[in-house]
Amino acid sequence: MGLRRTQITMTDKEFAAVLQRLDKLEKAVFAKETKAMASAKGSDAYTGLVGGIRLIIDKGFFDEDRGLSEIRTELAGNGYRYSVQAVHTAISRLSKASGPLVAFKENGKKTYAKRK
Repeated sequence: MGLRRTQITMTDKEFAAVLQRLDKLEKAVFAKETKAMASAKGSDAYTGLVGGIRLIIDKGFFDEDRGLSEIRTELAGNGYRYSVQAVHTAISRLSKASGPLVAFKENGKKTYAKRK
């Protein structure tokens, strides 16, 4: 049982209509991707607790080693008021191997810094 090939012919007008539709679909798809990327780097990137931590990372706060209390104080100074437990959880997640921060113990206390 073989496949039968049929030849499809299109007029220039039909071909132009297909290209126009394809162009419209590509713009719609890529516009959503571009918008999503822009919002991830825009103000939406700094919403919530993790957004606050990303904000202080971008400001260079973690260029030096920082303890949990220093981090919480800096967050509060930028309008992000969260409990110690919430900050600890968010910092722990951001200091995993794929995250932007690194965690290590210094003088028996855990400190965090920007991953290089």
